[in-house]
Amino acid sequence: MSSLDSLRIPEAKKTYIIQKLNPLLEDMVTECLTEMPNDPVEFMIKYLRENKSSGSKEAPSDSLQAENDQLKKEINSLREMLKHGGGDAQGTTDGDNDSVVESEDEDDDDYVDELPDNFVQSQAQRNKARASVSAEAYGAWNVKKEFTPPVYPKGDEQKARIKEVLSKSFLFAALENNDFAIVVDAMKEETVSAKERVINQGDDGDFLFVVESGELEVYKKFPGDEEEKMLKVCEVGDVFGELALLYNCPRAASIEAKTDCRLLRLDRETFNHIVKDAAAHKRERYESFLKSVPLLASMDAYERGQIADALKPVSVAAGEMVVKQGEPGDTFYVIEEGACEALKERDGGEQEVVCVLDGHSLTCEKLIELSKGNVELTLSPAAWDKVNRGRHVIDQILDKKEVAYGINTGFGMFSDVIVAPDQLSQLQVNLIRSHAAGVGPPLSRARTRMLLALRVNVIACGHSGARPETVEKMLAAFNEDCLSVVPCQGTVGASGDLAPLAHLCLGLLGEGLMWEPQSTDPKPAGEVLQRHGLEPLELGPKEGLALINGTQLISSLGCEAVMRSINVARCADVTCAITLEALMGTHNAFHPKIHAARPHCGQNLVASRIRGLLEPEKPSDLFDSHRYSGKVQDAYTLRCVPQVHGVVFETIEFVKRLLDVELNSATDNPMIFTGGADFYPTGSAKAPAGTRGRGHSGDASSTLKGSAATTPVCATPLSPIPPSQENSTSFDDSFPLVDGPEDASDISDLNDARKEIQKMRALLKNFKQENTALNTHLMETLLLGTSGFIISGGNFHGEYPAKALDYLAIGIQELANISERRMERLVNPALSNLPAFLVQNGGLNSGFMIAHCTAAALTSENKVLCHPSSVDTLSTSAAKEDHVSMGGYSARKCLEVISNVEVVIAIELMAACQALEFHRPCRSTAPLEAVYDLVRSAGVEPYDEDRYLAPDIDKVTDLIRSGAVWEVVEPYLKQREASQIDEVSPIDMMSRGQVQTLCRNL
Repeated sequence: MSSLDSLRIPEAKKTYIIQKLNPLLEDMVTECLTEMPNDPVEFMIKYLRENKSSGSKEAPSDSLQAENDQLKKEINSLREMLKHGGGDAQGTTDGDNDSVVESEDEDDDDYVDELPDNFVQSQAQRNKARASVSAEAYGAWNVKKEFTPPVYPKGDEQKARIKEVLSKSFLFAALENNDFAIVVDAMKEETVSAKERVINQGDDGDFLFVVESGELEVYKKFPGDEEEKMLKVCEVGDVFGELALLYNCPRAASIEAKTDCRLLRLDRETFNHIVKDAAAHKRERYESFLKSVPLLASMDAYERGQIADALKPVSVAAGEMVVKQGEPGDTFYVIEEGACEALKERDGGEQEVVCVLDGHSLTCEKLIELSKGNVELTLSPAAWDKVNRGRHVIDQILDKKEVAYGINTGFGMFSDVIVAPDQLSQLQVNLIRSHAAGVGPPLSRARTRMLLALRVNVIACGHSGARPETVEKMLAAFNEDCLSVVPCQGTVGASGDLAPLAHLCLGLLGEGLMWEPQSTDPKPAGEVLQRHGLEPLELGPKEGLALINGTQLISSLGCEAVMRSINVARCADVTCAITLEALMGTHNAFHPKIHAARPHCGQNLVASRIRGLLEPEKPSDLFDSHRYSGKVQDAYTLRCVPQVHGVVFETIEFVKRLLDVELNSATDNPMIFTGGADFYPTGSAKAPAGTRGRGHSGDASSTLKGSAATTPVCATPLSPIPPSQENSTSFDDSFPLVDGPEDASDISDLNDARKEIQKMRALLKNFKQENTALNTHLMETLLLGTSGFIISGGNFHGEYPAKALDYLAIGIQELANISERRMERLVNPALSNLPAFLVQNGGLNSGFMIAHCTAAALTSENKVLCHPSSVDTLSTSAAKEDHVSMGGYSARKCLEVISNVEVVIAIELMAACQALEFHRPCRSTAPLEAVYDLVRSAGVEPYDEDRYLAPDIDKVTDLIRSGAVWEVVEPYLKQREASQIDEVSPIDMMSRGQVQTLCRNL
């Protein structure tokens, strides 16, 4: 057929043909080919009549579709502007967005008046190729007409065979049973001879095929190649030809039979109606996921599609082995959700070899593991991306020659001093040198590792502006175990832990002192870095500030405090149980019904644990010896242990939860954000009648969960930010939207579209009138780059961890208070009916007299140390920093309190084991006798006469601190399900329902 250009037709008529006749005829012919009626002429006449009666005097053209698309775009743009408080997502005002928002003088309806009132897209337009498959609704024109699938008769045996083949295919795995049966009926079998081509690359495709028997080879000709390349062999159960149906694209490859084959063929229409939606949604999800995998990012769509088809979801329970060192590998895994640990056999056990920091999933437990120096650090791909994007904002601001605090100004009181461009690096180095003014004993290597790892994790949040090469050098220093010498004193906990972090950074610059592996004394940092092939940091603009502003000293020491508290609190429960046996106490106070009536989680946990240690269903010989003594109740120090120890556990749980948030928080200043810089505080705009919010319901503990950490981030009270908005600064709850569809894709009628636009324009106009001044004022406080902005805040303030650790010290000290009083009952013969001070020949021997005094002295010291450091504040930096947290000392003294508690519990354990000697041959329960044997195996013999006691106290203290005491009793408790709380995490508090169920079962 000749083209229009070859015919002598006036231009006006050519235009008429192109714009008027072609769409109408194309739609009609497409409909005819789709339906394939017996009488095509009658069908076309009927088509034209129906098209005319529908109210459209001409076929809906592509221009109308484009008009409709423009309307939907405007609706979405207006919604976005309303959500961002009157500007677009990049912070522009209506003056910058004239193509989307009409001026106030324009008629709101003028450019939609020409649209048909009841426009619905034709079937032909519905069937036109789209660039991609979407899970969203397209509107009324996307509604499928009634469809009757073909049925090819098959016997039961053949159906079963086809079902078995299809069940192995990715495409059909998402089908429900009814749809699966329809597909089986619609499959048509056909045979293909060896060497016969089934499909050819570049052809249109109307069928997909499933291999029922035989083998076929896949060939593809790549651009620039003269010959086809054989890519793979299709075997039984493989599907091919689906890409052309999914994406309305030409065949991506050629398929040739390698052997005689039997194929199952499915037509396009059945595929579109039954399979496409389910399969496309699943494939798109997989392909989108695969694009985010760095190893697969360079692959083309065909190659990724092949991998997507081969993917099989596998769920793995926590602690389950995925692959094992030394075994042959035949499966490739990609982590879709959660996290896996890479372990390697070392020193007779398995140890993690690589820890991936991502800025949102670090926990106290993980940080303690990192302190041991056996694990290498790296960042996740997403974290590297956030670091890159954050730095890009800094570079853009520098390119614009803007003045920005912390980048090209002085610090603190000198924030109004502008620094010349050629001095910006020197500014950052000077910052580190001047702030490295700490004093006191250096942090241990373990604590320094935590400090460095935690600072890297904070930078991984992407809000600090450090360059990737700087982060790489920090990771290299950690992995080589080259650690700066960091004095422990000098921080006031706001603006962050400046002095300790400056010392940490100073060593990385090659200045100051550093430890290296196996060295006993620190050496000059430059020499250490050189010996280990490490390059010193070369700080760029903002980077010095990015490395020292934050609460990492408080938080890292706090993590140690939490984990040691968990351990000593467990040991206190065990020690109390032995003391109860030695004092011949009653078990009544631990009856489950008592604690079910006061269902505090910690209280019920402790009562359950002590019941498990006392084994009431098979009481010990020692208990039987006084079972019928008529004793009703014991002193408070024995009877009230669940109530006292229980609240300690809940205190630890609270502090741990808070610290897990702090570990994954951006505590820098100023902070870098990518995306829009709109700022509208909640309630700054009045919502007109009939509006509604798009807030997220929930409480303040809703979390962004990573592999293990809980990371609550609240935009407004009781309204958590979902993960998708983690790096956004537009508060979704700050401005209510009008009633109507959440997205323009939900609007199918263009009359509805016009009304939606009118409502939003009115709302936007009112909002701008009320908030223009506010917007202008607030935007003047921000520095905008093309892709983000920088803003000053107060996230560096250490009040959260400071208050938490003061609280923890108070809570954990109560274990020493009650333990010391139990010791008084052990050594006082009037209270114990045992020899005075637990030794024979009193007078000649003094026994545990002074050991008890030591416990009393430590307990009294702790009472002074429990005075909260965070209740104090001083003004620093010429009153620029006029309120500080004093959190550094909160953390240090909390560790000192815990250390004293550990010794007090150790002395009680020694005394309780000695008290058991006076009840022999009666024995206690199996778990408590196991603890007794552990103490004796450490070289702490029974006390027949006085001897040097200090070494024994040290030995038992070491047993406490190492976790050995808990390791001995834990298997017994797990057998009784009394340690459910410890199987998930050390202090995963049970719900009331769990507590009550546990009590009923026991």
